[in-house]
Amino acid sequence: MRVIRIIKRRMHSLVHRSKAEWELQREIEIHIRQLTEDALAEGMTEAEARAVALREFGPIEQVKDECRETRRVSWIEDLAKDLRYGARMLRESTGFTAVALLTLALGIGANTAIFSIVEAVLLRALPYPGPDQLVLMFNVPEKRPDAVLGISYRDFTEYRGHNQVFSEMAGNTFHNLTLTGAGEPSIVNAADVTPEIFSVLRAGPLGGACCSPKTASQARLTWLL
Repeated sequence: MRVIRIIKRRMHSLVHRSKAEWELQREIEIHIRQLTEDALAEGMTEAEARAVALREFGPIEQVKDECRETRRVSWIEDLAKDLRYGARMLRESTGFTAVALLTLALGIGANTAIFSIVEAVLLRALPYPGPDQLVLMFNVPEKRPDAVLGISYRDFTEYRGHNQVFSEMAGNTFHNLTLTGAGEPSIVNAADVTPEIFSVLRAGPLGGACCSPKTASQARLTWLL
């Protein structure tokens, strides 16, 4: 709670800076006037008393800075001043501004691209029901444990026939196709999949019909991505 009160007080001082500055200036003037009156009581002239009061009080701007530091808002004011100074310098030097903006844009773009890849590959869940239950199988040679190999269709059918672990298994392989028939030909990503892919993903095709594994166990479906 104390931290919240401190934050509120600092934000209030920042938002109402003009009023706070006026109050600070008024307090300083009251203090200097009191010192002046003390000096006048000792028999000094008005000018002498004023000079003595100012000398005893010290540098006014330094005292103001110390008071602002006590309120802990000077760093925000300094930041605002630095931002205004930086904006003014950027306006005066168009060449440097262009280089700075280009560098900033490249940095933001690169970081955004990297985060998008990481988010899509590592962070975002697959857009299917029960994504944490999907498992990718592959072969690892006994003599090369660091290598990852695909599974042939013959091995896949054998694995599926002896499966006692997974609720369903499906095979797929990815490649590119040339799409023609409307405008210029274009390269599209595609996958050859076994009919069980839809039951594994618990999803249906966007177009056409899904073959039944019982009637098309050897069928291969081309799946455009």
